[in-house]
Amino acid sequence: MKSGVTMNLSMTEVLCDTSLFEDHFCSPTTVKNLRGVPTQVLQKVMLELHQHTACNVFASPRTWTPAGSEQCIVVAGSLGIDGRTRGNRIGLCVDRQPDDKDDPGAIYLWTNTALVNEITADGLVSHNFAKMWVNWRSLGETRPEKYLRLSVPVAQKNNSGWNVSFDSDIGELIAFLTALRGRYEPKPATSKALSSTLKLFGHSDGAITPAIIDAYRHPDEDAPDTDAEFDQPKPKSVVRNLGRSKQALLKSPQPSDAYTGNAREVIIRRFEAHSLFSAQPTMPPAPSVPFMDTAFRCLNLDPEPFQAAGLYGIFFKVTAAQTPSLIYVGLYRNGKVGSGPVFGGNVLRDRWVKHIATCSMRGANVGIGKRTAQTMRLDPNHDFAALGEPNVAELIVKDTGCNAGENRALFAKGQWSVLRDATGKDILPLFSFSYVRLSAFHGVEGDDGIRRRVSAAEDRVKKELAPICNGETLLGQHKTHVTPEQFETSATLALSA
Repeated sequence: MKSGVTMNLSMTEVLCDTSLFEDHFCSPTTVKNLRGVPTQVLQKVMLELHQHTACNVFASPRTWTPAGSEQCIVVAGSLGIDGRTRGNRIGLCVDRQPDDKDDPGAIYLWTNTALVNEITADGLVSHNFAKMWVNWRSLGETRPEKYLRLSVPVAQKNNSGWNVSFDSDIGELIAFLTALRGRYEPKPATSKALSSTLKLFGHSDGAITPAIIDAYRHPDEDAPDTDAEFDQPKPKSVVRNLGRSKQALLKSPQPSDAYTGNAREVIIRRFEAHSLFSAQPTMPPAPSVPFMDTAFRCLNLDPEPFQAAGLYGIFFKVTAAQTPSLIYVGLYRNGKVGSGPVFGGNVLRDRWVKHIATCSMRGANVGIGKRTAQTMRLDPNHDFAALGEPNVAELIVKDTGCNAGENRALFAKGQWSVLRDATGKDILPLFSFSYVRLSAFHGVEGDDGIRRRVSAAEDRVKKELAPICNGETLLGQHKTHVTPEQFETSATLALSA
């Protein structure tokens, strides 16, 4: 969360702040289904939509059938305890189907036919209101249309950018949206079920966003290490989409060193953490873990250097005079086998920002597994003993999407004299990264073949270099003083094997 923003955020606060909107409103599916439309445009649309409907529950469904049709960006409906929206709903979509090559040029409002009929029958809008909609997404060739799409977009791209407007109908649309006030308030049981996820994000129960629902429905995702009970490596984060928008303001990252051995094979670049992230103070998840008080966020950087498939190493040094030493090896391949284009994504956003939080154990959004909590309680005189306290465990002994395995927590514990009282700005210079990525011209393999190659290469490098923070490394058997050059040589050979 942004420095200065208190906990218990309302939907209005989330929608009005660009950083909060990107981090706390948008889920990965939200951004995916925008198809390249800037998130600031969606933010303006959502502000308008929320102003009229006062709706505080929005989701971004991962699956929206039929799969070949326009995918839903955001939907509002009756939220069940399982995190699904049902009933007569409204939502947003772009004007492109998934297989279209052109970028979207508009955002449209859609709704159920039954909802339009109901509000018209109640006399809240005129019968001419139905003429503003076109049939959309029938249940079958011989069955009636279940959904309607507004004929005029609520956001449209033109030569000067994007224009957002809900005023094309002389008030009929506004009257329709206003009639939805109070319709989608969650039931007490649903609010109770979501309470821990809302608390993790610092939201009130009146700020249920796509990011909240995605984290609630898919709590087993994005665990970082195989030694944690939540560890199934995935590309997305719970506190997500960091530094994703503001394309016009993107800065080019400044690698501390860069080398391209063969442009048709690998590209090697090094980065200092302080050039990639901001680190701001924020409220810890519980008073007894005051050290978990930092919000790490990606800076608005050109994503190109962080795309494609490859291996990365994380390095740590205590002083500026020291040579950085390898502490972690990871892979990036923009999803699993069958996930789509491998030369895309953003390792900075999807991986590295979480590694800083977990390897330092200073991130406010860090979660741990039961075994890690139990291990930390074995040393009652250390700050980390509080991680196993019942009032803390209910908040962080779960998959938060930013999880620290036992090895990471033990690494941070070993460096606690440096990390404990450091400010966020003090922490960042301690970490650096090396990214050995395959060139987009690499060989003739398909995306899934490249993903398998990268996965096999990661296994080889982790076994060879035994970094302390990787879950596969046995305690006490890690290697020390592995330099960036040594990692880059090992990764290059493994990727070429």
